[in-house]
Amino acid sequence: MRNFKKESLIHSETLGFDLSQVEQGTDNWHTSRAGVVSASKANLLLMGRKTLGRLSYMDELLASVATGKCPPEIKAAPLQWGKDHEQDASDAYSAQVFENVDSYGFIYMDDKMRAGCSPDGLIEGRSKGLELKCPFSSSVYMAFAGRGQIKKEEIAQVQFSMLVTGFESWGFAKYDPRVIHCKKLHHVEIERDENMIADLNGGLEMFIEDMDEALSNLGMGFGQQWQQQFKDAA
Repeated sequence: MRNFKKESLIHSETLGFDLSQVEQGTDNWHTSRAGVVSASKANLLLMGRKTLGRLSYMDELLASVATGKCPPEIKAAPLQWGKDHEQDASDAYSAQVFENVDSYGFIYMDDKMRAGCSPDGLIEGRSKGLELKCPFSSSVYMAFAGRGQIKKEEIAQVQFSMLVTGFESWGFAKYDPRVIHCKKLHHVEIERDENMIADLNGGLEMFIEDMDEALSNLGMGFGQQWQQQFKDAA
């Protein structure tokens, strides 16, 4: 099993701050993700090269390399709802499955730091991560808890997280504190899908190739987004 704490010390030398102490949502967390392909957008890697969503995401990452910053978060009610209830969801998951959940800010796929994921938890003693969703609409929770519906982009996110970490499985749960006549949390364990992992990895390699070409056209190189950290600290 990989030692993510040890790896974070190596990455901290590039970032200019202690990655092992970074919490999700903080300024340093956003900085660590600047220009990096993340699991939350993994479904775009499976799209064609000229697909609008893929191109828009690449432009977003190029802008992050140029500025050293991620785009500001949209202050939308659904996103705030998820943040407000994520800890309760994590506690409910631990109580339901009897697993201890460790928090972790950001994990890079390898020393190249081109791809990574922000797991909602790592399960102690297992090669398993956790993705928690707190839907703004109770009907979305019902679709998952009642019919087992998992969106394609959610599957891609989980499988990409397993590509990044090398894990064999990933817990996937949705939580709705408003329901009173059924369980507030429903979960499944998603196994590693090697075929999808291969597709995602191929899509990632192609994405990085196209991104590097664009960076070259702009007279930039990947990694420049973090150089400002050392200037600011000086």
